[in-house]
Amino acid sequence: VIGCGMVAALAGRAARRPAHGNPAAEVQQLARSAVASFVAAPAPSSANAVGGWARRWWIGAVLLAALYLIHMVVAGQPWGIVYGIGIWGAKLFSVFGWSPVGDPFWGVAPHAARLAEPVLADVTSVTNLGLIFGALAASRWNGPASFSMPSGKRLLAACIAGLVMGYSSRMAFGCNVGAYLGGIASASVHGWVWFALAFAGSILGVRIRNRVAA
Repeated sequence: VIGCGMVAALAGRAARRPAHGNPAAEVQQLARSAVASFVAAPAPSSANAVGGWARRWWIGAVLLAALYLIHMVVAGQPWGIVYGIGIWGAKLFSVFGWSPVGDPFWGVAPHAARLAEPVLADVTSVTNLGLIFGALAASRWNGPASFSMPSGKRLLAACIAGLVMGYSSRMAFGCNVGAYLGGIASASVHGWVWFALAFAGSILGVRIRNRVAA
């Protein structure tokens, strides 16, 4: 809740000044758009809507904290995403003949046992599916969904970015959910360190995106 409140304050400041040419402001506006999808609220068209936006941020933060607590009670483990995606990838490669035996990660007993289970028996995989369908539901709630094929340049950039994000999140022992949210929820300093570095990396990423798009 505190973390979302901090981002809400930064987003409020960003709404009072133009974002063009300001990577930090662009990152804040992107974050606000993401939360808009979560709470199914349209983005504000002017700085006059900042107050309502801040309230929606706090509502979203409280709901997120409550749902996280429910997940901990029901699943018996922190909320995670990357591990489930790793299981999907490992199972996919197994279809093509890859064996986890001897693998430095999936060959270890606890991971090998979870990999041997059906996908729907894995808690992280189930919550990942819920996240996907929930995002689709929120998108439909905001209005009719429209799909278009991205250009080859954008598709290549998305694939490269996805590979970098997937690899780095595994090295960081989680993404913004498992490492950041889970770290803060468990009173670990690494969650706040992750937040600071991820925010700085997002600013750099926006700069690179603007150069590529130019």
